[in-house]
Amino acid sequence: MNITLKDLKACEKGLTKILTAELPAVSSFRLLGTLDIVRKSLERLEEVRKQLVVKYGEKNDSTGVYTVPRNNEKWDQFLQELGDVLAEEVTIEGFIPLDINQLGNTTISTVELEPLLGKFLVDESKPVAS
Repeated sequence: MNITLKDLKACEKGLTKILTAELPAVSSFRLLGTLDIVRKSLERLEEVRKQLVVKYGEKNDSTGVYTVPRNNEKWDQFLQELGDVLAEEVTIEGFIPLDINQLGNTTISTVELEPLLGKFLVDESKPVAS
């Protein structure tokens, strides 16, 4: 499976929720291998984002925190470069999406669920259109 960093970031909260679900052992095994790749990719994304904030941002002298104000002349450059990074694809070899019906009584919001559908979760009870 190939997925952009933007889409992977959107899946982060939902994947974290699924980790708490009681899943069949095979599904848990598949998910754990995938989560290792997801975590490493999102950690690298966060490192690059922080570097971009330092590169294009301004340091608050009292807190030492960098921010990129929207009125900063470098705002558009920051967004462009961050967008380029978010468009990068991550390959998750051999991942087979989990059946949503395996989540049992796990509660997950629509906002958390939507980015997962078709990528990490499928509904195997629905007939496939021909």
